[in-house]
Amino acid sequence: MAVVLIHLVLLPIAAWTGLRVWRGPTGRRLMEAATGTVFFGLFIVASAAVTLDVGAVFFGLLQALAWLLFVYAPGLLLLGAVRSGGAPRWVGVPLALLLVAIGVDAVLIEPFALQVERATVVVPGLSEPIRVALVADLQTDHVGDHERAALAAVAAANPHLVVFAGDYIQLEAPDEIDRERAALGDAIRTVVGAPPLGAFAVQGDVDLPGWPDTFANTGVRTATAPIEQRSVGPVDLVLLDLETSRAPLPALPPGRGDAAVTIVAGHRPDFSLGLEDAGPNVLMLAGHTHGGQVQLPGIGPLITFSNVDRDRAQGVSTLAGGATLVVSAGVGLERSTAPRLRFFCPPEVWIVDLVPGD
Repeated sequence: MAVVLIHLVLLPIAAWTGLRVWRGPTGRRLMEAATGTVFFGLFIVASAAVTLDVGAVFFGLLQALAWLLFVYAPGLLLLGAVRSGGAPRWVGVPLALLLVAIGVDAVLIEPFALQVERATVVVPGLSEPIRVALVADLQTDHVGDHERAALAAVAAANPHLVVFAGDYIQLEAPDEIDRERAALGDAIRTVVGAPPLGAFAVQGDVDLPGWPDTFANTGVRTATAPIEQRSVGPVDLVLLDLETSRAPLPALPPGRGDAAVTIVAGHRPDFSLGLEDAGPNVLMLAGHTHGGQVQLPGIGPLITFSNVDRDRAQGVSTLAGGATLVVSAGVGLERSTAPRLRFFCPPEVWIVDLVPGD
């Protein structure tokens, strides 16, 4: 529905702009189109401020921007190049083709280019290596080959411990939610198996009431209390619910005295802001940011919806006290009215090897 509304607005504007570009002068008309687009965007943002569903309007605006950049703008540039000829043609045609190429990569290629990211963390006092797999933000509306490939990549790594960091199914209709929860549960049960130290899941932003049903009969244990502690082998595992992960965690709860490592997992990485002084025996795992889904070289993610610094919004970071934070860019995409694309930010699962050392 959102796509239809977007085109109902953009098509007449593009047709009128195209007619003016054809009549010329080309440069001036293209500049008018760019200026008009900016003011139109500002109008939509201002309108969103007085609506009840600001998030849906915001993501809808981003989707409209994607259509403008990758479809309508290239068309107008090509039209202007054909009409004007000469030097503008040598600028307009390559620019239009570049925008189309970026759109093809961002929409059709990169969202499915799954990466297996690896990190090695030295843990003082650890007697044997422990391999931990982090799966975040599957965030799908249809469980298919992409989601199964992510789970298969985890299984192929033979982890000792698997953590699911929230955002599993993003749908609204109850019957559709039940269908996809069952499909995801079947995939987990079939592919992941039974890791020696277990598999655990926390809640994400899009996970509606009843989300633990996704993991029924899979062997994955779900955490629903604000803070749950589990003792698994040499690991003190601290699982945070969604609300607890939204704010800095003031301190780690008292753990088992003989545990070699403490692993803290929550959906949002914001909880790590309270644990800057945690020592090198602490590993923190999170998702939520999607790595921004769009990153620019030298800048990083443009939007993270998190209070952590941009350079910590994806990947591995070492905190001041020596603890390690791993934030996954996720497997899936923001759904609803958002544009379903990734750019310089492919989907990923993380394999973290904890190894003995000083």
